[in-house]
Amino acid sequence: MTSNISTSLFKKRLEYRTKNGYPFYMGPFQLLSLFLNQTTHTFIGAFDDLHFQLSNNSFYRIPFVIVGTYKENEVGKTVVKYEMKTNYYSFFWIHLITVLILLVNLEFILRLGSSALTLINVLIILISFCRYIAIYHKKKEFEENFIEIFEITYNKY
Repeated sequence: MTSNISTSLFKKRLEYRTKNGYPFYMGPFQLLSLFLNQTTHTFIGAFDDLHFQLSNNSFYRIPFVIVGTYKENEVGKTVVKYEMKTNYYSFFWIHLITVLILLVNLEFILRLGSSALTLINVLIILISFCRYIAIYHKKKEFEENFIEIFEITYNKY
């Protein structure tokens, strides 16, 4: 893949768009980022002259990280190689919260039998599973945003 911008401009966009931080962290203290994350940066991560690791910088962090390298080719464009990696630590917390919601609500459903609260608890369970669909939608949106910001095109050879 190549970027239509030079390596120096690529690095400047990384500096401008990236908040310095650890892109693989997403856990129980993420709620604090709602109050502490007062930045307009698109990504959070680390980078140097050859490598980068980026995650989305928002309260709703997704458990995926773009890891890659970049270097300049002979034409003056930037060759970018990246891949989306799964952050298994983050997925652990997502699964744990989903299982806890499921167990608590199943307890209410089984104990109360048929009532209005049963319907509410079933809806809560469905919403917790819809979160997985939202995660993969955000993953696609995150990658498209990365491609757009850094003007990346796919080579056909």
